[in-house]
Amino acid sequence: LAQALDSFTFWRRVVWPMAAFSERLMVQAIPLMGELQGRWVGEGIGEYKPSVAPFRYNQEIVFEATNRPHIWQFRAESRKQETNAGLHSETGFLRFFPDPGLVPHGGRLELTATHPFGLCEIDEGTYDADSFDVWTRYQGLIRTTTAKSPLVTEIRRKMELKVLLDGRVEMTYVVDMATDRSDTQTHCRSVLQKIPSVTE
Repeated sequence: LAQALDSFTFWRRVVWPMAAFSERLMVQAIPLMGELQGRWVGEGIGEYKPSVAPFRYNQEIVFEATNRPHIWQFRAESRKQETNAGLHSETGFLRFFPDPGLVPHGGRLELTATHPFGLCEIDEGTYDADSFDVWTRYQGLIRTTTAKSPLVTEIRRKMELKVLLDGRVEMTYVVDMATDRSDTQTHCRSVLQKIPSVTE
């Protein structure tokens, strides 16, 4: 018991504070991480020609810290505006690797996501101070044996932040997609705003 208490004390006094300090340093070094952190909500328009007619949806995306200072986790959910019925949900991680020589105030970004229709996604690309652009590379899509056609063959995600005249930050989030039946085209485009936390 004494050994277990000593171990807990070590983690509480040394490891956890060091992890929190590393997170603060990383957020300071990567402005985009600090801007993204939190809950974003807004509206979007989707379609996928020729099979999916235009539709409107509400979206929520949450970006949160993990126990690794350069990794953010996220979860996203979209619902039909008319009925509030669920359309899609996904969870995943963003892995930031600073490289100012590659992108000013930015670097490389890796994104992983899982989808409930039997798809696992791995994207790679770049980020800067107020945007990122990632897409499936190196056979970055894996699906289960029960996944149904049309099969997704490529995904690209683009995000950009813009400061409005009133000081609020607005996010534009775009997802492009290709399937085994259609070439790459924009599938969803939403405009989101961050919801202030209770501590702000």
